[in-house]
Amino acid sequence: MQKKFEKLFESVYQRYQREGGFLIGDYVKFKDNYKSKEHYKSLNDDVKARLDAMVDCGLNIRVVDNKSYMPAATPANPAGNGVQLMLTIALDQGGGRYSDYTLCCPSLLNKVDTYPNLMPLSKEREINTKVNIKPEELESDEENQSNLSDTQGKGKLAFGDRRLGNKNVNLPSQAAKPTTAMYLKGLK
Repeated sequence: MQKKFEKLFESVYQRYQREGGFLIGDYVKFKDNYKSKEHYKSLNDDVKARLDAMVDCGLNIRVVDNKSYMPAATPANPAGNGVQLMLTIALDQGGGRYSDYTLCCPSLLNKVDTYPNLMPLSKEREINTKVNIKPEELESDEENQSNLSDTQGKGKLAFGDRRLGNKNVNLPSQAAKPTTAMYLKGLK
């Protein structure tokens, strides 16, 4: 059993086995001077616009595939290296959703290392809400329409007394006393 695992383990690509050291699932960002690289200059205008849009959108970019630009001269080569490695990158929309798949040369990219943590959320995916962990006194607006209620049961809405007292109030309940006494009569 151990020998089978070693063969399987050794057949998987490792980080620096191929050009650039990129693995599928790596987060990447474009180099600062990627527009001055020869590979970028040789791309057509549509691909350049798409790469620039990926940089400007602010989402995380992830490697989703790596493949050889041309097939290997020796197909039986275990490394499977061709002439040049090309990466398929995509925008990480979150939750396992990727969009804008684009083939790109690794010379335009840098790996983003966040080990041992996960990649932080991009600014585009942060939700800015007014969450207040410390309780505050609720401001009461007596004239608010949501404070209307049918206080007398006549079908007319009116503003009622909505103030809460700071002490217990005894409610009159004469009907409960004889009933309770009747049940407890035989226990004395």
